[in-house]
Amino acid sequence: MTKPNVCWLIAVALVAASWAAGVFLYPTLPARIPIHWNIRGQVDGYGSKDWAVFLMPAMMLGFLGLFKILPWLSPKNFEVDSNKSIYLFVVLTTIGLFVYLYAVTMYATWAHVAGKDKGLDMGRFLVGGIFLFLALLGQCDGQDPAEFLHGDQAPLDPRQRPGSGTTRTGSQPGPWSRAA
Repeated sequence: MTKPNVCWLIAVALVAASWAAGVFLYPTLPARIPIHWNIRGQVDGYGSKDWAVFLMPAMMLGFLGLFKILPWLSPKNFEVDSNKSIYLFVVLTTIGLFVYLYAVTMYATWAHVAGKDKGLDMGRFLVGGIFLFLALLGQCDGQDPAEFLHGDQAPLDPRQRPGSGTTRTGSQPGPWSRAA
């Protein structure tokens, strides 16, 4: 099996595991479950378990479908095939973030229903997971020879773009230089 196929298989397995967890937990949850926590980690929003349990797995499935068609939709100058390993890493990291958020949310829901959520600091779990996600994405930055993540790095000032005929040289004073 090739590396891209393994990555997609892992992503699909993570999404399937999230759906399975939702199906497994569904009968044990009350009709109204917590879906939002404030900055202090206290529940301040509830939702019906009919949709709330499966919202995050449905979002994961939607993102997985989006990630699958993005290479087909990408413009010619932004092709994914030349940077497939970075793209697959971003796919797995993003799906991993959704799985983590879903697991933390389901654990907090279970703890709230069981009355064991006293002292449970949801903010730390959520912020920690999001920072881990950002740190992992930051690992891709130095491995981007074709500027896949950053796009074209042309200067914003048209006079400074190569080939414009008016590119500044070191001998020309810039707009912020002092007149002697």
